[in-house]
Amino acid sequence: MTKSEFEDFKKNLLESGSVKQTGLFVFDALNNFQLDDDNKFLIDSILELYLDYIKSLDFLLEYKFPFLKSLKDEEIKRNQVLESVSPFLVQVFMNSNHKSATNFAIKHKKENKDCSVKQLCQYHKILLNGLSPSIEETGQYRNGNDTIVGECFYSNDGNLVSINSVSYIPIDYRNIKIALELILNLYNDKTLLDKKDIFVNPILIHGLLSSLQCFRDGNSRLARVLEHVRLWELTNKMLSIDSLELPVLYSSDGIIRLNKQNEYRKHIKEFAINPSNVTFNEWIKFNMFIFEKQIYYNQDRINDSMLVLKKYKK
Repeated sequence: MTKSEFEDFKKNLLESGSVKQTGLFVFDALNNFQLDDDNKFLIDSILELYLDYIKSLDFLLEYKFPFLKSLKDEEIKRNQVLESVSPFLVQVFMNSNHKSATNFAIKHKKENKDCSVKQLCQYHKILLNGLSPSIEETGQYRNGNDTIVGECFYSNDGNLVSINSVSYIPIDYRNIKIALELILNLYNDKTLLDKKDIFVNPILIHGLLSSLQCFRDGNSRLARVLEHVRLWELTNKMLSIDSLELPVLYSSDGIIRLNKQNEYRKHIKEFAINPSNVTFNEWIKFNMFIFEKQIYYNQDRINDSMLVLKKYKK
């Protein structure tokens, strides 16, 4: 499909009204966002569960850091697998390349550095290096409008061959830098005081970056990296606990394990084209459900580890 053919195809879709395009209007809707009462109650209850889970990590004693490192390494793999990257390919890459976007993001947060658009693009390059068919375009946001969100087929040289389905049209490339700066304002915000923002702020960052599709590939993967690292940062700053060296909670495994991939994509689409209080609250509720299930799952793994350690020490 030539560039001209693609432009005509996209124009016809938009004119027919069958497909919508996302844009900076998502931020306008977010400016009026209010957490609904159901989510306020849900987040308060899960915060208690989250704090209990964090406290239970201390029972692992000298095994606490290896446990958290294992969670991180598992997430690095599951984050890619959720986007249909071959698990074997991811494992080979991890065994031969010790760089990860998560590690870099954690390092910069530990150094109390704000993330810039340039830095975010570096995370993107590290995240997709060796795992993306568009390797020459990793590490930079889109510079054209020749993409759609949907099911596409590409040739080995990266050219678009055919389009099977279209979900929606990404943000216009001329607005991408502004969008990324607005997202990073949330990611770098040091003024948050409400403990609910421990979850709400990272989840909204996740939704914005996933839905606007500022990069040709890897948008949701990069969004989950920012979400998890931001959750870890806010947990350290806003909960009365000892400093956590690494994040303790991730979502990719839960989305896969609970078979919520389609629901996940559906919420991202709604976030992109129908932004509203209802849409944002539904997105938060979905992610809180995943976090809750993952806390229980990790708690079970801690309990199993404790049993094994007791037998080993005997």
